[in-house]
Amino acid sequence: MTSNNWRTQRLKTVADNKNTKQLVVRIFSGILLVILPILFLIRIPYLGEFFDGVLFDLLLFGTAKYFVYLYLIVIGIFFLLLKKPYWKSFISKRWIYSSWIVFGLLALIFAIVNYFKDWFPNRNNIDIQEYLNNFFVSWRMQTWVNGTLVWQRDVLINGSLWWTLAVAINAQVPILLFFVLTFLLTIIIVLIVGLKLKWKKIIAFKERMIVWFGGFVKNSKPSKVVNTHDFINPYTMKTDDSTPIFENHDMTDINYSLDSEHSLVQSHEHVSTSHEIAPVATPYSLQDHIFSNVVYGLEYDDIFIDNREKNEAFAHEGMQNLTDFFIVRSIHATPKNFHCGPSMISMYYELSDPNVVKEFATYKNEMQSVLKVKQLDVYLKGNSLEIQIPVAYSNQISFKQVNETIFGANRLVAAIGKTHQNQICTVNLAENPVVLLTGILGSGKGMMLTSIVLSLVTNFSAKQIMLVIIDTRSSHLSRFVNVPHLVTDVANTVGDAFTLFEEVLLELKYRAQLLREYEVTTINEYNQLKTTVERIKPLILVINDFGDMLEDDQEYVLKFLNTIHGYAQRLSVSLILSVSQINELVYNEQSKKNYDQIYAFKAESSEESQLLLNKNHLVKLYGKGDFIMLNLKNHHTVRGLSCYVDNSQLNKILESLQKGNENFY
Repeated sequence: MTSNNWRTQRLKTVADNKNTKQLVVRIFSGILLVILPILFLIRIPYLGEFFDGVLFDLLLFGTAKYFVYLYLIVIGIFFLLLKKPYWKSFISKRWIYSSWIVFGLLALIFAIVNYFKDWFPNRNNIDIQEYLNNFFVSWRMQTWVNGTLVWQRDVLINGSLWWTLAVAINAQVPILLFFVLTFLLTIIIVLIVGLKLKWKKIIAFKERMIVWFGGFVKNSKPSKVVNTHDFINPYTMKTDDSTPIFENHDMTDINYSLDSEHSLVQSHEHVSTSHEIAPVATPYSLQDHIFSNVVYGLEYDDIFIDNREKNEAFAHEGMQNLTDFFIVRSIHATPKNFHCGPSMISMYYELSDPNVVKEFATYKNEMQSVLKVKQLDVYLKGNSLEIQIPVAYSNQISFKQVNETIFGANRLVAAIGKTHQNQICTVNLAENPVVLLTGILGSGKGMMLTSIVLSLVTNFSAKQIMLVIIDTRSSHLSRFVNVPHLVTDVANTVGDAFTLFEEVLLELKYRAQLLREYEVTTINEYNQLKTTVERIKPLILVINDFGDMLEDDQEYVLKFLNTIHGYAQRLSVSLILSVSQINELVYNEQSKKNYDQIYAFKAESSEESQLLLNKNHLVKLYGKGDFIMLNLKNHHTVRGLSCYVDNSQLNKILESLQKGNENFY
């Protein structure tokens, strides 16, 4: 083997490194989840005794701890055996919360057993103080740390300190138990009656719980399947009998052809075999929807936090202190100016000797102390020095202020936030039809996605745009389920997502056939024809999380992305994608041609940031909503802060949209 081949085999991509890290973490976690519960179960002196007796028995689960040990051991075995990312389900919030509820109920059962064992037989001669004293005496004898193994002790049946105390209080004051049971019974009756009578609040609560636990609310209407014999096309569309194929266009700029063999058509060939594809429905543009052309006048509050003046005063004081620091350290740095953005403060200096910046690593902690910050980044270009620090007082960008700048616009524009220069930031989906949002959980990526969709449905009527949403993470996007702009139900599973992909491709095929039929090159030109019966609306497809689709069927999804981007501007379709992790599957030399703009929030690792920007900037982003926009057309970058969407205001707007749609019908 040559040295060159040996080096080639040693090379690893970012995705490989990430998979290796996940493998190490999974195996290490699995080993710990198997070994530690066994040590606690047999009560290894003295560590095992402490965790078993104090943490799991007294403070958490009581006798139910044995079920917890078994549960943890089984989870550990799954971590060691499962190769596919199914093991991630066990660390999801839904799974963890559900497990806590189950084990909490088991602990309550053991607390009730303890009550009937120690209190009920002597109920006339015992009070709560004596009952608790007896409990602690038994606990110290059988569960406390004294250097004995589990088989050398008796098992104390109890429901932990908290459930034992709760049961004792209810036993001491029976009227309290009556009120508790009455309250629970009332809630159960209200839920049952509400479900039977289909009260809106109860139904909404039920659907929210189903989605929260990972289910899918199947309230969709039956698809309208096209019958080739009875199909009547109001646009006199020619039937395309060619064999369905899914073209893979390598170049971003695709020359549209009027020949049927080069037209955009759909295919089931690349659909994941693990999903059953529903019958192909009528194209969205031909479905019998009745849309209002009214943009509803929505009243909602202007919620924002503007601390610009405070931050400017903080920056002014900090720059003075830093200048004094440089003078004391004999660093020749001339202060120029500073700038306060919504998330970051930039201080500019002129250096007489650029090499002095090498000493800053030694002074970093002192400089942070002088500036009263925990993070500091230094950038040098020639003799110009820029020092970046987070703002001292956080800001929230008003969604209303940004959104009102769009109202009445003829362009397909959505609200983003404000740039570092405190200018309004929006995204033009007509010019940049494929937008990618990246960032870890809690970085603000989801709020920007909500802001974009909310801006679209409040500024454009259902007569002007059509919306398709895929939300496999059951995030805020699923709350748009009742907006009139949706042409199909929100997809909450990967299987339903692939079905929607096919429906979208059918719509694109129909639009491409219209262009051939009327000998025009874009949908905009078609809409301007005098012979046009009805305008074809822009189609906006929103996907969260795009990575879920890639994991299921990489080849099909990437070809779908390539096709959408190739025909986006000609067929008036836009694609908004969201991913939690950046890897070479999402972003590489080939796939990056399919994105127009990328809004990158805080990344998990420097490798992800390097892959996207060739710099470590994404791991250094300061807070929630802080982003860097990358324009793939000119490689221009913009720093900014995304809009803040208040949860109560979101509910208010969505309810208003739903009522407006109901009133129209």
